[in-house]
Amino acid sequence: MALGLPTDQRGQIMALLVLVAAAGGYLFWTQIHKPTIEKIVAARTEADSLEKIVEAAKRDLANGSLEDLRRRVEEYQGSLELMRRLVPDKNEVPTLIDDISTKAKIRGITLGKIQPLAPEPGNPFDTYRYRLEVFGHYDQIGEYLADIASLPLLMLLLSVFSLLIGPATLALSRYHEHEADRFALELTHDNHGGASAFVALQRQNLAVPRPGWLFKFFRASHPPIGERVDFINEYRPWTRGEPERYADHFRR
Repeated sequence: MALGLPTDQRGQIMALLVLVAAAGGYLFWTQIHKPTIEKIVAARTEADSLEKIVEAAKRDLANGSLEDLRRRVEEYQGSLELMRRLVPDKNEVPTLIDDISTKAKIRGITLGKIQPLAPEPGNPFDTYRYRLEVFGHYDQIGEYLADIASLPLLMLLLSVFSLLIGPATLALSRYHEHEADRFALELTHDNHGGASAFVALQRQNLAVPRPGWLFKFFRASHPPIGERVDFINEYRPWTRGEPERYADHFRR
């Protein structure tokens, strides 16, 4: 049975209509229907993602974590604003030197020279140092230094220096305490005993095992007890055949 095109006019018209309908259906599916379905799926996916974000935000709000984050941001902004007020700008330095010279005249002593030293770049502030030579009687110099110490701006500068250097010294102290914990573990291999000792210390002192980052940054000279217990429970290089940092300091 041979398959061929219709020879009569009506059959040819019907075949042409079928081809046109098939081509139109294909174009409709590929150019309109399929892209529309893909857009709908993408919109549903985005809507589901937004709903998850909204639900997570609601949970954070219910748990108070959003308020805690806002409080921390406000505290940080307040500390930054305080530092900006305390640190003098270049226009205040000559006035400060004039105040020091005036105090010297009042106390009857002589200033040899006020020599600016090379600035020391730093982050977030640069340090400008001055060398000051003072000549006079012992008591006069003592009173003069007391006057200088009473200058409000110098006291503020001292506070700023303490604010900037304090976290660094505390971080160094926490590092040494952490390494002391490591040394004790490598010496005794008694993880349970070490962790139990810190838990007992926490209960005795009613200490907060995991304080906030702000307290840790500005006040903590020792690692939080929670972090020390976590480290003690996890640090076991001798069970995995790994080298110990302080093994060469003692013999077994």
